Amino acid sequence: IQGPGALGKAGELLGGRYASCFAVLDPAIESGLRARLSKAFDQGAFPGAPALVAAPANGECCDEEIDRLTAKGKAANADVVIAAGGGKTVDIGKCVAARLKADSVIAPTIAASDAPTSSIAVMYTSDHAYQGSVRLPDNPYMILVDTEIIAQAPPRFLAAGMGDALATKIEAERCIQAGGKNLHGFMGTDSALQLAIRAYDIILSLGVRAMQDVEAKTVTPALEAVVEANILMSGVGWENCGLAFPHAFHGALTPHAKFDGSMHGERVALGILLQLHHDGLIDEYERLRDFFRKVGLPLAFRDISRGGPVTDDELCAIRAFMTRPASYAHNIPGGIVPDRLESSLRHFATL
Repeated sequence: IQGPGALGKAGELLGGRYASCFAVLDPAIESGLRARLSKAFDQGAFPGAPALVAAPANGECCDEEIDRLTAKGKAANADVVIAAGGGKTVDIGKCVAARLKADSVIAPTIAASDAPTSSIAVMYTSDHAYQGSVRLPDNPYMILVDTEIIAQAPPRFLAAGMGDALATKIEAERCIQAGGKNLHGFMGTDSALQLAIRAYDIILSLGVRAMQDVEAKTVTPALEAVVEANILMSGVGWENCGLAFPHAFHGALTPHAKFDGSMHGERVALGILLQLHHDGLIDEYERLRDFFRKVGLPLAFRDISRGGPVTDDELCAIRAFMTRPASYAHNIPGGIVPDRLESSLRHFATL
């Protein structure tokens, strides 16, 4: 469900299906979200709306934080969990819902990735050490996308979401061609591939305009289209078609603190350019590089590093991660070519 004011319909939409809702809120915008949800769950305005209890998500998506919030949700007898906020809050909310055996409703406040629709959460330790992804029993029951809120977020978030979504088409095509499996362990579906292709086309045709609209904090048809591409089309596309080179590159960067200041979609975007360079697809490489330049997506390692140039040791570690047998990078026709990967990594390290 997408559009301006969508979050204000939450109580009405969930009324009659659930008795008690526990809301996990992004601490950066907690007061605004709490006010919107309190109004949306006002039983005087919306008879039958579930009772609402809300709490901020503090810290990492880690077992300690999930346990803390699960206890609050259990005390509220929650049968549905709303996770409202950015990626970390969304993942915490998904995990809380799974532990409560409740349905989850995801209300992203930024369009920075295609994670909201998925049955995946990314786990860390309490001191921000990456642990990996976990597969949850169910996908969210509902995705509630309030574009009025998303239009207020910094443009960088929208650009990162475009990077993540552009990768979906490139990864889906190659994963299917190479016989790779999707998240469920089966071959990708053509319907999901068509959504990925459509997302790619929307972003390249409307992405620059949508960035201008976010800079003006205005909801427009272009912004609505790009938000849908970033969240819904890309989300269904990647989970049902599979991952490849760009997400392997993202995973290879995760252990290195030097890249902590970059966003998921920014790393994936650079991974797209890396794959196209590796594959020798110069026309598509130049087209995307020009688009990235217009919307502020990274063009080289220097654009995602906050700790100086990438070292030889770091490049070797990234290459080793990407070429290990379980790497998504092998989901390309003909497989990954180590020498070409080495050349491409060094190319982007010296730009």
